[in-house]
Amino acid sequence: MRFALIVLAFAVVFVAASPSMDKKKKKTAPPVEAPVEETPAEVYRHRGRFYIHSVGMDGYPSGLGVRFMRSVPQEPKQYAQWVAERRNFLDDMRAGVHPDYEITLTPMVDVFAYEIDLDHHTFHYQGFLMFRLDNLPPESFLDDWEDIQDRDVFGNPMPSPALPEEHACRWRAILPPNPYDVEVYQAYKATGKYELLQEILDGYNTLSKTQDCRVRLYEVITSAFVYTKELYSALCSSELHCDDAIDAAPIPQFVEEAALKFLLTAFLPMHYDRHSTRGIDIDAQYEKRRAEYLWICHNLCAKAARSLDQEPVLQGAVGDLVRHIRGMGKQGMVYGVLCSLFHVVIVRVDMANDGTFQHTPALAFLPPRRAANHRSQETTPYPQGIDALMKLSFRLQDGIFHPVDTPRAADATHPPTYFDKLPFEIIQHIFTDIEDAGYTISADALTALASLNENVAIVVAPRVFLPSANGCTLSAVLATKDLRCWQLSVMFEWHARCCAFHPEERCGLRMWYQSWVHRVIPIFTVGGVGVLAVLTEHETLATFSARKDY
Repeated sequence: MRFALIVLAFAVVFVAASPSMDKKKKKTAPPVEAPVEETPAEVYRHRGRFYIHSVGMDGYPSGLGVRFMRSVPQEPKQYAQWVAERRNFLDDMRAGVHPDYEITLTPMVDVFAYEIDLDHHTFHYQGFLMFRLDNLPPESFLDDWEDIQDRDVFGNPMPSPALPEEHACRWRAILPPNPYDVEVYQAYKATGKYELLQEILDGYNTLSKTQDCRVRLYEVITSAFVYTKELYSALCSSELHCDDAIDAAPIPQFVEEAALKFLLTAFLPMHYDRHSTRGIDIDAQYEKRRAEYLWICHNLCAKAARSLDQEPVLQGAVGDLVRHIRGMGKQGMVYGVLCSLFHVVIVRVDMANDGTFQHTPALAFLPPRRAANHRSQETTPYPQGIDALMKLSFRLQDGIFHPVDTPRAADATHPPTYFDKLPFEIIQHIFTDIEDAGYTISADALTALASLNENVAIVVAPRVFLPSANGCTLSAVLATKDLRCWQLSVMFEWHARCCAFHPEERCGLRMWYQSWVHRVIPIFTVGGVGVLAVLTEHETLATFSARKDY
């Protein structure tokens, strides 16, 4: 009987997804090139592109950054004329080839990089914004360069708190919330149906080894984001005021893309192998589901937001998300997540109780730049936002087995299968025996099987969500920030879906690397820059930063 059940299970697996069983294969490490030295550079940003004029170290003039700033006239009419002339010069350069300039799509974050941003009228140092370009600090400030800059919690430059406000950068205006959304929010709060969603946090006080591994891996991914200078620089500049029409967008494109990809990463299985059916391609999933309201599964909706730490904005964002969920015809309990990168808010809408809702406060996600004491990942609890997101993902993990557009899981119908006749215990034995025989069932096959039967879904879910990288199941994740020993240039083949490149194209990645690291794991990309992690020879993941050279 037991042998027959195993044979039956193998047959169903091959029908669901063929080929679906793979023995683990060893993969070779990417070839490594020589270290790349940083050189001083004057940079212009114009229409989203960076025009880099490198200055050799031998010819590096003293006070290059101050001299570059002082080249910008401050009288309004002269400034406007100078900006127009610079833009025309850069437009002509882009149309042809200029031997002294390199044109890229990612910011330059080298130690001696000084940037004039013509799109936002700001001055940047090492890729990070410092001053308003049309109202630079007086020469008395510029002469004391070290006194007018500070460092954030990641060691990146930022303006000193002593900088006069008139020289500070201008930010996008926060659009007032829709009055109707605030009315929806206030109506339910006034009737006593508003409360914190504390049970999400309380339901998983003790994590299993697999769950802890998933949370740690998610922390590694968020750390890779903030320690990738090109990404963090773009995040810090994403809210800058822009004179062009793009400033009218409610949410900056960079913030929306990064926030939704972070949420997809949290709630989809963490399998990172771009060259096998087991891999989860977050970039492809984002493009497939891309919408203002992104439905991750049939009972979970995600949306990007801004400034969730401000109560009026939070109320409007929650009211807007609740109104959308109510209009979708769902049944039962439906969840929503708002993410502004620095904060997340979790919402639960009870469709069986007239759409009443609950939500968490704004929970910290990415750390603020001026945090007094940046926490250590090895010794302190997870950030509240990461903790809440991952615990919600544990609760909703069965949802990925059902079509997004189903009102509820029970509405998904299918022809009867042999699994419908098997007791739960027998189903457990089938999958255990297959694994004991040394086989790995692909995530696609497991997902296909889980959609056939609720008992199979319960058995399969922990297996589908067991994190893996390059075909290796992860039993432990090392979340560290100490990989920055020296800078090397690493070349390897990146799948075409990763950055919309042709398969035969080789992508150059400059990254912090260590000799014992031997596998690079792409997670997702934002604005063409990769968020990646590293798989060590001990099959543990660790943080590193990388950039794509255009």
